[in-house]
Amino acid sequence: MPSRDRLALPLACGSVAGVLAAVLLTAGPPGIDTPAHLFMTWAFRHTGFRLWNSYWYDGRYDFVGYSLVFYPVASVIGVVATAVASAAALAAAVAAVGRREWGRAANAPCLALAATATATCCISGAFPFLAGAAAGAIALACAQRRQRIAFGAAMAVSLGCSPLAFGLAAVVLAGYVLGSRNPLGIARRNKLAVAALAATAVACLAVQRAFP
Repeated sequence: MPSRDRLALPLACGSVAGVLAAVLLTAGPPGIDTPAHLFMTWAFRHTGFRLWNSYWYDGRYDFVGYSLVFYPVASVIGVVATAVASAAALAAAVAAVGRREWGRAANAPCLALAATATATCCISGAFPFLAGAAAGAIALACAQRRQRIAFGAAMAVSLGCSPLAFGLAAVVLAGYVLGSRNPLGIARRNKLAVAALAATAVACLAVQRAFP
């Protein structure tokens, strides 16, 4: 398949998602969780990382167990810019995976995801999850191309953005492995990655229990 054909769908989906996110976040009503993310970004910009914050509802743990990556990035380039970039990256990465796996049959589903996932996350204000899902989709694209180091780095970023998005990426990856003809063979060939993902999941659950 010519390189231009492989890039056309990811570029189209990334453009649709990025433009839609920009329109929704600048011209539409604020997302449901947008005030929380604006406040957390402001708090990080002024105080950096901290465990506890008494100024949001009746107090809450900040950053740890929720998002260690989104707010530092958003404090530099802004919440809207981070969300727009995340939407574009998510749609483009999913399209790259879909086109490589299913060819032109992936065109309509990937374009639909570019629009619906972006609209849902922007309206709900689930920006850290959106960023984590984008990193998770990039990780899946790296796994598809057997780029193990890049896969591990992208999964780490996904976890840092949103443990929920990390879990989603792990479930999708597990579904792909279990649906293959030789799942045990794939697991044996990638035993270090499997062990690292399992250890990370256990550590994530421990952190959630320690900082509920």
